[in-house]
Amino acid sequence: MTHPKPPVFPPNCPVDKTQTKSPDANNTHHQNRLKQIVLSALRIVISLGMLAAVFFMFRGKLDDVGRILLETRLGFLLAAIVIYFAGFSLVTYRLKLVMAVQKIRMNLRNLFSIGLIGFFFNNFLPSSIGGDAVKAYYAYRLSGKKLESFSAVFVDRLMGLFTLIGLAVAALILFRSRLALPNITGAVFLLALACLAVLIFFGSRRAARGFKIFSFLIPSEKFREKIRSLYHSINGYRHHPGPVTASLLLSVMSQSLFIIVSYFLALSLNTFVPLWVFFILIPVIGTVSMVPSLNGLGVREGAYVYLFSYYCSSQEAFALSILNYFILILFSCVGGLVYFMRRLVFIKEMVSTDMIEELAELEKEEERRLS
Repeated sequence: MTHPKPPVFPPNCPVDKTQTKSPDANNTHHQNRLKQIVLSALRIVISLGMLAAVFFMFRGKLDDVGRILLETRLGFLLAAIVIYFAGFSLVTYRLKLVMAVQKIRMNLRNLFSIGLIGFFFNNFLPSSIGGDAVKAYYAYRLSGKKLESFSAVFVDRLMGLFTLIGLAVAALILFRSRLALPNITGAVFLLALACLAVLIFFGSRRAARGFKIFSFLIPSEKFREKIRSLYHSINGYRHHPGPVTASLLLSVMSQSLFIIVSYFLALSLNTFVPLWVFFILIPVIGTVSMVPSLNGLGVREGAYVYLFSYYCSSQEAFALSILNYFILILFSCVGGLVYFMRRLVFIKEMVSTDMIEELAELEKEEERRLS
């Protein structure tokens, strides 16, 4: 008696896995989906709550904010957009160097695309999948290297954060005597200490061993193994001082440009705040905006109003936050266009057209491999 041969699927053809799923796998899938829904809802609630609080503060001043925005000087606004693009270009090349350490070779065209797509997912889709995860996903699909792609994107984000806080510390040391904000010095140096701790943890295996006492917080041995693999991949960067140094220099330049963008946006609003103030406040705002929310929406606006109100009117501070968000939305729209064009035109170079589902499946594939 001959047995029928299993169907052969062409390359890149999605296979229906629902027939092979066990009841436990289905339950786990539903639990993960429920967790994603809850986290997404939490982010939406935080953003909408903060936005509502900000608008409530300006309930009698929105006309003033609108008037300030209508008087925006387009020359400075266009200059801010150009500077932002220059900073984004440097960040893209930094990611290229960081990925090269992991032997991931990607051209700048693809890196520009995934960077813009990351903007789109961060600002338009209220899911638990952030822009960094999307960039790592696309890098993995284009290179075939999963762990290396995710660790490279993680290191790239750490470099941006470290240099951003470093610029704030440098500006604080130079201009601390002229600072009008209470308690900002302690906040910046606390962030710097946190960055130093993270750097020591990932740079020294001896220091990382001291954290083994907290391994009981991760009950799953499979997940602990994934963390070990990710750690060793990140720790390996200490053996590549040349690319790391070049990436840090690019990071200093790009973060400086992003800070200068806010300075030009303030000039476009006829708001004159010293440049050094931006080098202290923008890193703090950027860090605060990392709390769970829709890419900092609401949280970022509240931070702008609170911090910059010491140097300009609250209406000008709110208008400044709106222009900053406008630039983010502008680049996000370009990213959305690139995303849908790649789905329609460059679909053959992707393994799957459904990015969200594939990204969720990566975790399950790894668990099946380890089991």
